[in-house]
Amino acid sequence: MWNPLTEWFSRNYHVHLALTTDIMLTPQSEQTVDKLRKHMAGLHPWTIPAYHHSTTSLKSLVIAMSLLDGGLSAEEAIRCSYLETDYQIDRWGEVEWQHTLDRARLSADVAAAVLLVAEIKSLDVAQRQAIL
Repeated sequence: MWNPLTEWFSRNYHVHLALTTDIMLTPQSEQTVDKLRKHMAGLHPWTIPAYHHSTTSLKSLVIAMSLLDGGLSAEEAIRCSYLETDYQIDRWGEVEWQHTLDRARLSADVAAAVLLVAEIKSLDVAQRQAIL
């Protein structure tokens, strides 16, 4: 699940991701951070909240950017984000209603972000400037 995602991300943004299987934060190279920062700086200002909310909801900048920039569908992004939760459910069982509610909330958050970004990207340059 992760290799195709990280490979797409690296190819699309021309970066090298430092990967780990540990739970500790893995520092990324300055070059990678700079390229991603430049990409984000080039986005329409109204899309920034969608990227932020998707990142916090999906718990991953890589998943959120891949979703909003066309590397993942909403379903794939949610599946990637829920990998650990699904493992825990398989092992310990589902918390009645809570897991279903969390997944529905995440689906709504992801859909809202995707719709906003797609709408902004569909505008021509003059229309984008007009809404600034």
